[in-house]
Amino acid sequence: QLFPNGIIPVDRLDPVAVRFLKGVMPLPNSGSSFVFNGPNSGPNDKLDETQFSGRIDHSPSDTDKIFGRYYYNDDTAFGLTGNIPTQTFTKRFRNQNFGLNWTHTFNPTLLNTATFGFNRLWHRRGIDQDVGWEDFGGPCSSWGCRKSPYNLQYVVSIAGSLSTGTNGTFGQPRTGFQASDTFSWIKGNHSLKVGGDYRRESV
Repeated sequence: QLFPNGIIPVDRLDPVAVRFLKGVMPLPNSGSSFVFNGPNSGPNDKLDETQFSGRIDHSPSDTDKIFGRYYYNDDTAFGLTGNIPTQTFTKRFRNQNFGLNWTHTFNPTLLNTATFGFNRLWHRRGIDQDVGWEDFGGPCSSWGCRKSPYNLQYVVSIAGSLSTGTNGTFGQPRTGFQASDTFSWIKGNHSLKVGGDYRRESV
């Protein structure tokens, strides 16, 4: 049975939904109701990125060759989690990579190569606002009401209409080391190569 004049009575509306609409929803700007179309938020994503790399080669003697390289990347991105303009995120990604190689020639048939590598990755994504369903009278997070150590995030998904992301907040610091050594020997028609490799990664 239809409501009179096609309007849902105020006392039949969910109070949490009403507070949510008043708290975070802008007025329609696409000429259509939010029931059918989400707001047109525009291409608001932004990326700032810094990169540089360097390398140095050195031959301290006729039998030794050394080279080292370093790479650095740091970028910060901003954008919307979905199509609600009042919920945004910030993402930071930083990567550093260092490599060192030393080759020593004992004679034309005998040489040794040692390498060392280092890589550090730091990645963090988080919601800029601290607003969850509990702020509109809805259920609290698993941490308890207003006890989360991270920014709260409300999640909504309506097919063909409103949506937000569900990535939440996370961080990923990761560091890796690698060291290896290879000994090569050539004797007539034969060749022998012996070496070892060590890797360690921490998260």
